[in-house]
Amino acid sequence: MKKFFLFCSVLSVNVAFAQTTNFTNKRGFEMLPKAGDFSVAVDAVPILDFALNAVNIMNNTGQTAQLPNGINGLSVKYFWKDDVAFRGSFDISRERFKDNRYFDNPIDVSNNVATPGELVDIETSVFNESLITLGIEKRRGYNRLQGYYGTDLVLGSFRESGSTEYGQAFTKEAFDAGYMALGDERELSYKERGFVFGLRTFVGVEYFVAPKISLGAEYGFLFLRESSPRGEAEFESWDAVSGGEPKSIIEIEKSNSYRDGLSTSDITGLNGQIKLNFYF
Repeated sequence: MKKFFLFCSVLSVNVAFAQTTNFTNKRGFEMLPKAGDFSVAVDAVPILDFALNAVNIMNNTGQTAQLPNGINGLSVKYFWKDDVAFRGSFDISRERFKDNRYFDNPIDVSNNVATPGELVDIETSVFNESLITLGIEKRRGYNRLQGYYGTDLVLGSFRESGSTEYGQAFTKEAFDAGYMALGDERELSYKERGFVFGLRTFVGVEYFVAPKISLGAEYGFLFLRESSPRGEAEFESWDAVSGGEPKSIIEIEKSNSYRDGLSTSDITGLNGQIKLNFYF
């Protein structure tokens, strides 16, 4: 798949030196978009995945056309000129992770009757992100093969949250068994929200398989900055209060970015997309 995309990228650079001219098929239908046209693009990866796995229809052979780190939401374009288009896209993503960590019961261990994997810590996290891109592209090509390049502005927001359900509670019995020491602390949950903004430069190629229907491959360099102005975390500690017996103390801390001490972080890298485009 990488070789295919590199081939398409080379073609897109070559056709950039050829003038775009519209033409018709044998039935007289115009093949290419023109000034005043709109387009809608959808992610072509599921369609290509099906074709790549068609050699074994009853089973997924693991072949995929997915390119790395693409913004693969709904994309639209408006052609200001035959060879210049304004473009935009909207993408919503959600990721959920769950991790189970099994361990021996520390209280049973002190009594020499441990059962391996008797207790479990359950850690879950959810990440939601919404991205909007606005950009402009310049197009040049010849007949069915069209190349394009341009720049996108990327704006968005994200929310992240997580929690841990511990198999062993902070109790006097666990303390006496040596499970934790005075002053020990652990995170129970966290929440964070922030904003995303950046730029993406791109180059791509489209091949028109039918009148105003094309399959395209696009590659770009993305720079994103994430800002986390709000966040909070809930911690549990084992400590003594006013000289009394140690006990579990739960506190909530709020800050701009409690998890790493930074209010911003940068994300850069190459990314790609494969799209099925419809023009009207």
